[in-house]
Amino acid sequence: LFRSLCDQTFKDFEWIIVDDGSTDRSPGIIDAYAQKDARIKSVHKKNEGVSMARNLALDQVCGEYVTFIDSDDVYHVDRLNRMLQVFEQNRECDIVFSRHREFTGEWKRSEANCSREVKVFDDEILIQFISDSKNHFMCNAMIRSNIARKERFAPIRFAEDYCFIRDCALHCRQMAVLDEVLYFYRRDNENAMTSHFF
Repeated sequence: LFRSLCDQTFKDFEWIIVDDGSTDRSPGIIDAYAQKDARIKSVHKKNEGVSMARNLALDQVCGEYVTFIDSDDVYHVDRLNRMLQVFEQNRECDIVFSRHREFTGEWKRSEANCSREVKVFDDEILIQFISDSKNHFMCNAMIRSNIARKERFAPIRFAEDYCFIRDCALHCRQMAVLDEVLYFYRRDNENAMTSHFF
């Protein structure tokens, strides 16, 4: 996580890390990073689950766009830059999706793909979102902050990201899908909610 964010080719971003009641050394590690890097803001709260943690992060956002990453996942080094380029090239776009890939063990940069096809939808956005099962995840999305702050993550134990993205789609003028794998989702984390669900 830390390396993939520190190595981003796009550097001008704020990084809000929410410690959701960690009982290990995580709070100290997060605070140490925040002291070294002015872009990082550390927020500590009692454990209430991923939805409440994400809602708290949304309350802290100052930037024009928002995207999320879970602590055990990885961004492609050019993720922020590539998704922001899509916004710049499509001024009416309010949400951009990339593709993601699951991995186990140690992530390797060679797992990224090179496709850069972009499809833009300006009508029936909700239908397009629902029909493409690859776009149901928070990890895929970058959203304009003014859209994201209109909604909240529901306090449910599974698919809270699907519900949030679906509700955001209702406010969007355009949706773009970048056919490039830019997010890598770790599947061998036994603590992940999806592991328990499946």
